[in-house]
Amino acid sequence: MDPINRRVDQAKQAAADQVVVEMGKGQVTEANVTALMALAKQAVREAYVGLLKTPWAQRSPNKELLTAGVQSMPVGGMAYWARQPRMPWQDIQVRIEGPSVYDLSMNFIRRWNSLQTQLGPEVVAKAAIKTTLFPKIPASGQGNGGQGGMKIDVLRSAPLELQRDEAKATPGLAKAQGPQREIHDAMVSAILNAERFIYIENQFFQSGFGTPSVKGNDRELESAPMRYLQSIPGNRIQAAVTRTGAAHAKQFPQNHIARAIGDRIEDAIRWDQPFHAYLVLPVHPEGSLADMAIVGQIHWTMQSLVFAQHSLVNRVRLALYARRKVKNPLNKAEWDAAKAEGAAIREVDDVSSPVCALEVDLKDIAPYLTLLNLRSCQTVEGAASTEQAYVHSKLLIVDDLVVIVGSANINDRSLHGGRDSELAVCITDLATQRAPIDGKNPIVVRTFAHDLRKSLWAKHFGLRGHTDLIQPASSLSSVLDKPADPATWQAIQAVAAANAAQYHRSFEWTPCADANRPSSIWPVWPHGQKTKSRVHFDVNRELSAFADRMPFSEKFWQRPFRGKAPKNLKGYICALPLTWTRDENNHPNMNMILLTDNHHPSTAPATAVATVQGSSKSEGAA
Repeated sequence: MDPINRRVDQAKQAAADQVVVEMGKGQVTEANVTALMALAKQAVREAYVGLLKTPWAQRSPNKELLTAGVQSMPVGGMAYWARQPRMPWQDIQVRIEGPSVYDLSMNFIRRWNSLQTQLGPEVVAKAAIKTTLFPKIPASGQGNGGQGGMKIDVLRSAPLELQRDEAKATPGLAKAQGPQREIHDAMVSAILNAERFIYIENQFFQSGFGTPSVKGNDRELESAPMRYLQSIPGNRIQAAVTRTGAAHAKQFPQNHIARAIGDRIEDAIRWDQPFHAYLVLPVHPEGSLADMAIVGQIHWTMQSLVFAQHSLVNRVRLALYARRKVKNPLNKAEWDAAKAEGAAIREVDDVSSPVCALEVDLKDIAPYLTLLNLRSCQTVEGAASTEQAYVHSKLLIVDDLVVIVGSANINDRSLHGGRDSELAVCITDLATQRAPIDGKNPIVVRTFAHDLRKSLWAKHFGLRGHTDLIQPASSLSSVLDKPADPATWQAIQAVAAANAAQYHRSFEWTPCADANRPSSIWPVWPHGQKTKSRVHFDVNRELSAFADRMPFSEKFWQRPFRGKAPKNLKGYICALPLTWTRDENNHPNMNMILLTDNHHPSTAPATAVATVQGSSKSEGAA
């Protein structure tokens, strides 16, 4: 770097540091940030009102989406090179017919009208939905011509203030009593009452985890890539802005999903009964590992799953420890004492290590927990290329009996009830069939739940479509009907581990799934290695070469792929890397809330059709 550019960069660093210092002193206050947000809100309102006055034909929205052959990118997305793959998505939607549609329709009408009311009479007159257009309330017991046969409960997450806004815009609604947490409570109840297995697909997993394995302000354990990201002036200012005047900025996730799964597995361990939880999650949130907010999301996801005091994995470890210690597991006092002993050991132990002082290896959780990612691989422009299949689903299937699907992620932002509004349905099919769920005698399952899970598994195993570098996992075709059979999780875990190992050997930027070989947040950086300097400018220079070896870098795509294409990939499943980011602090010093961010259920028969989207597409009708 020439001396002039060096001085310019140093000036930027100094200016950013000064802004952060002033924010810390309160010289940039919450009122300053609020005033800017108010201006932005006013600008959006004026633009919206103007849009309402513009004929649709003159708006020409997103024309590129309607033009054949045009490769459109998401907002802020970039395509550097012809061989850069587009990220495939895995998602699930449900079409519902029957009386339950009334509840769904009124959810959107109430939300729409409440927003128009906030924008003033002019907007209400132009855009609000009039009561004369509201759907009619279904008669009690009304079916839909015999085409249904399902019990569907409509569930919501909704803040108290939102419900009050709805009541102002739609007279006659019952008075809101508090935040709605129906989705959270329904999921917790379904998990705790599961008998044999649960299957989850979700875009996030940030759940109550107790004490983290590393403190968010521990700079000694801060990973080198995070120091690199913090060396970028705009990033430090962005983080400081999120903390300005923010209440509960350091609050950890509070929802009970991890606790419910852990408690249900603990019961199985204590009573010596088989039970298994399958979780399919993204490799990381949508975005780039050059985005420190994305890196922070990964940090708290791994705390929730693996590393923290009450992470999902450590809840299972503690139960296994107690089972080995007690003579009579049915004696509650003896069981609780063994758990307390194990918890005391963990207080001084590295709970994130492969074999902690509890002497419970990560592999010991295998009979109870399967954690998966999805990844695709294909030859693009003559070279092997890989990308995660991004899991955007929000799905819970219990015992092939009950399905909960909707818009709620497993995080406080979706489940707390005081933040985002969300919608979900709990589906219980009245049609049944028999299947050998545990690999033994056929038992009764509900057709919709059973067929939906089988359809998803067939797709994830590559049985419904594959690429030139991915072959069907044919050995798994025999386990589709047997999710609670020990032979099933053993076979799935074996295929997923083999796939993950293949990917890491061929693509150095993918995290290693070997529990004895932890990867840094940027897998190309040697895990545990510190930067030689703490000066922002020098850290930036030291890690630039490593950043260029990651797919978020333009230089990465300018170089030809020199690795060997993976061989013997079977299906799209990969083992989730349980020691990725171990002993690293990747918290970006941002507001934790931002990072880990009344309907009456209808029981009349309805029809539901699930559409599964992703690298291949399939449909299953109930």
